[in-house]
Order: sequence, then structure tokens, then C-alpha cells
Amino acid sequence: MNKFLPLILPKYLARTKLTVYNRLASITTSNTTRTIPPLIWLIAKPITKLGAIIAGRGFRKWWTSLPKMKRKIFLAHLRRHRVRYGSGIGITTFTGFVYYDYHIQETPLTGRKRFILFTNEQLIEIEKLEQEQLFTIYEKDILDPYSPYVNRAMRVANRLFSANKEMPEVDCINWKLTVIDANLINAVAFPSGDLIVFSGLLDFVENDDELAIIMAHEMSHVINFKKKNFF
Repeated sequence: MNKFLPLILPKYLARTKLTVYNRLASITTSNTTRTIPPLIWLIAKPITKLGAIIAGRGFRKWWTSLPKMKRKIFLAHLRRHRVRYGSGIGITTFTGFVYYDYHIQETPLTGRKRFILFTNEQLIEIEKLEQEQLFTIYEKDILDPYSPYVNRAMRVANRLFSANKEMPEVDCINWKLTVIDANLINAVAFPSGDLIVFSGLLDFVENDDELAIIMAHEMSHVINFKKKNFF
């Protein structure tokens, strides 16, 4: 079943002018990751704890070293401006709490609640902007449907769909394939179902199986996003 073939032709006939932006890396096949790498987290966590301890000790040491007169001046300053400082702290705390509470998401599979930096709606808007800007940059480099590059990518994409067409998460997405003539070893997918492959990647991989692995990886990002699991 050729899921991609009927959808690619109107894609080339209906390109519009969009805004300019580029965030693609030269080699990676994934969107910019939104999670902290485990190694960095393992290193950063104890460092932040140590920093908090040092900061607390530093403040206590600074406070005890102050002469009594300077302590009184400092405390008098705080009392004079307690409303201003209190309001600032209160507003900051309330804003942080509202932001945190609004960005709590429950994962559909495990039911586990977690904090997210951006909501689904915000992510969709960001991805949409990136997609439009990407098409603007490479508007003149989009290959026509009769290009050998397009034929190869289409063949692999349809193989992937045929092998997974029984999955509702795959079948419900309106997949669209675009091949761009650029020397980038890269591919990227968007929540809209747009799968973009660069000719540099097609030249780099040794066979269709390697290309299928990369394209399936990108398609899985979209599927996971549709299931509200961030990629």
C-alpha cells in the first residue's frame, strides 16, 4: 500500500513563501532533544547541591563577619522595603507555581505525572514555525517527484508504511515526503506528518536498509508526539 505516493505530488505544487530559519545539524537525524543527557544530569545534580551548600555557608560566613552596626543598617533597609521585597518574592513564587502547575503532564501509558518545559500546543507551534522556515531556506532545492533521490526515498517510505500499516498510530497520520537537494547527512520529521530527507543522507547510506532505519527513527518521533510522549 503506497501511503506516501498520493500525498507527495500536491506537496510540490503548493509551496508558499515562509520565514527564514535553520536549526538542522549536519549529521544528527533527530530534532533538538528536549531532555537532559543522563551523564550531564549525574554530574550537575551533585554540583547544584554542593553549590547550594556553599552559598548557604557563604552567606552565614558573610553575615557573622559583618560588624553589628552594618547588620543593623542592613536589617533596617529590609524593614523599610519589606513590602517591595515581599511583593517581588510573592509574585515570583506565584508565577513559578502557576507555570509549574500548568506544565504538569500525565503520560498516557504509565499515568505518571511529570513537569514539561513546553506544552503540546506550544511544541506544535514551534515545530510548525521550524518547518515553514526550513521550507523557505530550501525552497529552490526541493526535488521533483521524478528525481532518482525521490524515487528511492519514496520506495523506502512505502516499505515502512506497508510493514506498519496495521498500527493505528501510523495509519492515522497524513504522511508527506519531501526530498531536498542539499549536502546534509540529515532527515527530520514534523508533527504534521512531513518527513524531510536530504540528498546528502541518501548519498551517505550504503543501502536502503540503513536509510529505512533513519527514516523510521524520524517517523517514530511523530508517532510518539501524537501519543503525547515527547521526543
